[in-house]
Amino acid sequence: MLLLNAFIIGFTAAALPGAVQTTVLQTGLTGKLKEGIRFSIGAAFMDGLLIFLSFVGVVQLIVNITWLKIIIGILGVGYMLFLGIAGLLKSIGKMKTSDNVINKRTFLNGAMLVALHPPTIFYFIGIAATLTTTTLSWLSIGLASTSLFIGAFSCFLLVAIIGLIIHKTKNQKLITIFQIITSLVLIFFAIKLFYSLIV
Repeated sequence: MLLLNAFIIGFTAAALPGAVQTTVLQTGLTGKLKEGIRFSIGAAFMDGLLIFLSFVGVVQLIVNITWLKIIIGILGVGYMLFLGIAGLLKSIGKMKTSDNVINKRTFLNGAMLVALHPPTIFYFIGIAATLTTTTLSWLSIGLASTSLFIGAFSCFLLVAIIGLIIHKTKNQKLITIFQIITSLVLIFFAIKLFYSLIV
C-alpha cells in the first residue's frame, strides 16, 4: 500500500500547476521532447530524493535553519523569474533562442527547480509524516521514494507529450499563445514564492 500511495502522491503532486509542470509544457511546445524528458527526470528525481530525505529526517533539519530556507527561496524566485522572463521574451520575439546551459532543459535544471522551492520541501516533509505510521526499513524508504519518482515522472512525461502535440499542429499562433501563458505562469509562481517568503 505504501508504494501505491507514494506513486499516487508523486503523480498528483506533479499534476498540480506549478513551475516544473509549466516548464515541462513549455519545453514540449518548442518540440524538444528529449530535453523535456531529461528535465522531467531531474525534477522527478529531486522529488524522490526529497521524500527520501524527509523520511530519514534530514530535510526537517534544513528547514529549521531560517537563513538557509530564505536563501533557498530567493534562489528559487530568481531562477523561476529568469525562466519566465526569458520564455516570455523568446515567445514575443524580443530574444533569440540560445543554446547555453541555463536555457537548455537538462536533468540538473529540473532538479534545481524542485530543490529551490521551499513549499515543495515542506510538502514532502508533511507527506513523509503522513505515510510513516510505523518505523520504515531502509528498503521500504528506498522503494517508496522510487515509486514517488515514477509517479511524478509519469505525469511530467504526459505534460511534455501534450506540449509536443500542440507543437505538432504547426499552428504558430497557438504555440505562441501557450508559450506566453506558460511564461506568465512561471513569473506568477515566482512572485507567489517571493510573497510566501516575506509574509
